[in-house]
Amino acid sequence: EDSAVTQSMLRTLSVFHRWRLEKVKRVFSKQLEGILGDISQDEAAMESMQRRLGEREGYVATLEKELHRFRELEEETSERMDVLHARTRQLEADLLVAQASRAGAERGGDQHPPVARSEIQR
Repeated sequence: EDSAVTQSMLRTLSVFHRWRLEKVKRVFSKQLEGILGDISQDEAAMESMQRRLGEREGYVATLEKELHRFRELEEETSERMDVLHARTRQLEADLLVAQASRAGAERGGDQHPPVARSEIQR
C-alpha cells in the first residue's frame, strides 16, 4: 500500500511538474515574442532614422553646393560692381572735361577741345 501511495504521489508530482513546466514555457514564450517584437520595432525605427539621416545629409550637401555657388556669384557681382564704379567715375571725369571744353569754346578760347581719357583708352 505504501508503494501504491508513493507511485500515486510520484505520478501526481510528475503531472504537476509537466503542467508547471508547460506554464513556464508559455509565459517565457510570450515574453520572448514580446522581446523579439520590440527588437523588430527598434530595427524598423533605426532603419527609418537612417533613411531620414541619409535624406538630410543629401539636403545638407545640396545646401552646401548652393551656398558655394552663391558665394561665387557674390564674388562675380562684386567684381562687376567694381568695374561699373570705375567706369562711372571715368565717365564722370570725361563729362567734366567735355563740359570744361564746351565752356572754353563758348568763351572763344580753345579751338581743339581736349579728348576725354576714355576716348584715348579706346
